[in-house]
Amino acid sequence: MRILADATAVGEGGGGICTFLLGLLAGWTAAGFEDEWRVVGMSDLPRAVDDLVMSPGRVLRGRSPSVVHRILAQQVLLPAMACGSWSPDVILATTPVIPVTPLRSPVVAMVHDLRSLRFPSEFTRLVRTYRRIAYRYGLARADGLLANSDFTRDEVQQVARHRRSNPVVISLGADHVDDWPAVSPGPEDGQGHGITFAHWSNKRPDVAIRAWALLHDTDDAFAAKLHVVGGRAAEIGGLIRLSSELHINHLVQVHPFLPEHEYRDLFASSSVVLLPSTMEGFGLPVAEAQRLGIPVVATAVGGISEVGGDAALYSTDGSPSSFAALCAQILFDPGRRDELIRRGRERSGHFTWRSTAERTRCELERIVVRRRARSVRRITPNLP
Repeated sequence: MRILADATAVGEGGGGICTFLLGLLAGWTAAGFEDEWRVVGMSDLPRAVDDLVMSPGRVLRGRSPSVVHRILAQQVLLPAMACGSWSPDVILATTPVIPVTPLRSPVVAMVHDLRSLRFPSEFTRLVRTYRRIAYRYGLARADGLLANSDFTRDEVQQVARHRRSNPVVISLGADHVDDWPAVSPGPEDGQGHGITFAHWSNKRPDVAIRAWALLHDTDDAFAAKLHVVGGRAAEIGGLIRLSSELHINHLVQVHPFLPEHEYRDLFASSSVVLLPSTMEGFGLPVAEAQRLGIPVVATAVGGISEVGGDAALYSTDGSPSSFAALCAQILFDPGRRDELIRRGRERSGHFTWRSTAERTRCELERIVVRRRARSVRRITPNLP
């Protein structure tokens, strides 16, 4: 097949969408598929994509990754390629935003979550308005939809009630962490360290910081550090002030986006991963942590519990006190910790990028065959 991938929403530090594209392409290679890819992205599309798209495939990058240029690349450059001499068999969109221009090739869109529709207050007015319009159009007009979890599939069905076909659930992989270096906590970590996230508005790092303060209040000897990763410039100061007000500024370190190797080292050496999110379509850090043998404490929302199963601990109310109590089980009960690590390693074996690639290719091929069959029926309507 000739596959045209819309990666205009993928950028360095792009979170789950970036990991999805890189993992999918790596899984494609591992499965031995020989399809020809062309990937359309922006100037911040990771250079690792070039290594994964083998010749005669190509990677094309638009101009600066501003919102305007992303829209132009998606709505002008991508349709021009789709209708040019190199006609793709199928277009794979990495988000449910698809071109409004009629295309000869079928479009299959991946849906990671519909958080902007469920929690619009977590986005600026411009972003939530654009996504409300673009997502609803994409969900209605795409020839096929992929969802990363049963939860996301159900969300799509509620939004796109008039669709005749259901989204196909294809889990993401987590075996990319097998290449991460095995790092043990250093002596400066004391009792180890926890890690939480701040790169998107749903991550709620303040809950993790408050939970850490409660652990410290319970035991003055508590010396484990908490690393908050991905803090945006406008919010880092507030998180530092919160740590100071709670008298744990010596235990909390707030980081901006880290270089990949630094992030991997910090994540892989964690004693616990905290994910107090308002919503996650899949919860990729859960699968990553479990594969690395790191226990997870998370809110029981979205697709998180689908991924973590009985190998993670869940807060039903998302409060700092419940997170503190669950973290205490991991940090102070070696037996409980070892049990969660064992369960997590067993469960994470199901999440591989080769499996993601195989199932994705099967669905793309099915959509292509269906489109061709419809074309034949239109040309020869009298055939049985």
